[in-house]
Formats: sequence, structure tokens, C-alpha cells
Amino acid sequence: MAKKSLRTIAELLHDVEPITLQELRERPRDDDQTGFELELSRERFPIPELIRFVMMELGLKNLGHNEKVAWQFPFVSGNRLGLVLLRKFGLRLSVWCSRDDLADAQAWASTFVGRLGASQRAAESLLQGLASQQFEQGKVTLRNQYVELRETYLYFREGARLAFAGEGRIPERSPSGGYYIFREQREGSYNVLAMCTAYFSLVEHVLALSLPFLETWPGPAEMNVRKFIGQSWSDKYRYVFGTHGSGPASDFFTRLSKIAERHRNTYAHGAFGKEDATIYFHVPGVGAIPGNMTAVKNSPQFAFFPTSDDDFAEVCSTFDEWERYLGSSLDFGTAWQWITSGLDVRYDGAFVDQVRAAIDDGELETLIYRTAMEWERHANMDY
Repeated sequence: MAKKSLRTIAELLHDVEPITLQELRERPRDDDQTGFELELSRERFPIPELIRFVMMELGLKNLGHNEKVAWQFPFVSGNRLGLVLLRKFGLRLSVWCSRDDLADAQAWASTFVGRLGASQRAAESLLQGLASQQFEQGKVTLRNQYVELRETYLYFREGARLAFAGEGRIPERSPSGGYYIFREQREGSYNVLAMCTAYFSLVEHVLALSLPFLETWPGPAEMNVRKFIGQSWSDKYRYVFGTHGSGPASDFFTRLSKIAERHRNTYAHGAFGKEDATIYFHVPGVGAIPGNMTAVKNSPQFAFFPTSDDDFAEVCSTFDEWERYLGSSLDFGTAWQWITSGLDVRYDGAFVDQVRAAIDDGELETLIYRTAMEWERHANMDY
């Protein structure tokens, strides 16, 4: 059975015609006119910019900013006047018509919203080629999730602290009867596992965000962000800090690797670990023996609980010291300053030149402040 061809934007919205600002001003005012507005849900229209692209593909003209309005595209459909706009709290469709036409106009608007939703697939198809090109050229922005990832890590870190202090959530008595044994260590281990998983996600995120701030980064032609994200955390680390075998960056890599191997990697892919620690081979007349034999003592599974309060303290100390190193590093400090501000990161040449000029002039804090104010203005649509 042949696959149904995708309808174009023009086919889906065939009844939409552009109207200029001049034509809008000259449009006769009718005392019998009424109107209504529909909210276009975020679930159905998750990317407002796709709808803006659709409007532009139809040849509609943007009326520009307004109070709490980012953009607005007027159009006509028969005798009805429509307006698709992005307000601070989401997309809207406004329609003006005669009072006699109100019921039919509301029915038309319902079908229009459905066709507008379908047009997003057509827009995506048109944009696929451009997306690949922009990725290759580094003309992309990576959303900065530093704050969210760090708060996740801190949530489980606090959970581990409370658990080891005897203030955790696991009760003394089990609901099925009896008492929990080693409940502090049990809950502490649960939280340390989650804490380390969250932290190494943070590490990888920070390393990816740092690229445009590094003097050693040659640009997207050699290493674009898409390719970089696909690497392991250790390869990301080596790329950013180099492969030399001495110095603070190398020492922290060794410490972080030990933590990753014991508290993250072992459990990240089904808790099987490495070197056959959880695979037992059968010895006739003897029983089952772990595949790595006596080396199993070095595996987390060998301990009754893989993490003690001393292990927790050492992990926290390593993470805290590494972050202090990042903040004070001559090579990484500027990247850390931008990343911890929460601002998104671009990878195009214009952004790199802007950042490096600000660093050379000692104006990075000014650039961060100005960029933050600009972001806030757009987020609040204070035009």
C-alpha cells in the first residue's frame, strides 16, 4: 500500500490570504462586527516558532511586537479577519466577523486550528535539510540546564546526608512485618547512586556548554556540539582538558573516574558492572563462582551495601573540590562563569567572537548581564 503523501502548508491552509498593514488600516469598520479568541494549547502546538514559520510560508506579514506580544500575523479568509499571535502565555487565534456569521465562523475556526496543527508536520519536513546544515555549521543554541541538573544532584545529596544521619524516610519497621536492618546504609546507598548519576549528567552538560569558551576549540568544522554530545563523559573530559598526564585536571579525572566506575557505571546499564562480577559460572561439584573470582571484592556488589557514610563524604569532597577548581581555572573559569549564570550557549562564529572580545576587554560580566537582561525582556515580552 502506497504511503499517503504529506499535504503542503498551502494545501492545508488554502483559504488563508495575506493582508498588509495598509489594507488592514483601510478595512471598513462595521458596527455589526464581533469577534472571539481561541487559545492554541501547548500540547497541540509545542513549538510556537514552527507556527511563525508556517505563517511566513503563506506570505503573511508580521505586525511586530506589542505589549506582551512577540509577533502577530493577520490574514483574511473570505469576509473574516484572522490574527495568529504569540502572547506571553501562549499562542492565540483571534477572529473578527459579522454577528450573523458568528456561529459559522466559530465552526470554521475549529477546523482551521486542526489544519494549522497538521501544517506543523509539513513545516518539519521543509526544515529537515536546514536543520542538518545548521548543525554542521554550528549555528545552534544549547539550552542551559545547569540549574535543573544541579538541583537534582543536590536533592539526592541531601537525601543521602539525612539517611546516613538517621533522618531518612525508611521506617524502622517493615510494612510486611519485622524490622529493617542497616536502614541508614541502605537508604544512603540509594541516594548516593542517584546523586552520582545526576552529577555525571551535570558534568557532561557542563563540558558540552564549555566548547565556545575554550581557546583550543577550533570550531564546529572539527567538533560540532552534536558530535560532542555523543561521546562518553571521559572522552568529553579529555577533549576539554587535554590528554596530558599531570596537573589538577588530570588528578580530578582520576578521582572522578573512580567514582563513576563504582557508583555510576556499574548500575547505569542494568547493574551488571564490568569484568563479569555479576555473572557466575558453574563449577561441577562446587557451585557458582563469579566470573572475576577474587577480584569481586573490588566490585560494589561484593559489599552488603555499596556505599558507606565515609564513601559519601569522599564523593562530596571530590565534587566540591572539582567545582572550585573549575571556578578558579584560567582556562575554564570564563566558561564556568557563563554556564553557572544559567544563560543558553550558542556555537556560531559571531557568538564565539563576541565572547572572546568580551574576555579580552575584561567585559565578560557586562556581557553576561546584558544577555540576561535581553533574555528577560523576551521572556516577559516587554516590548
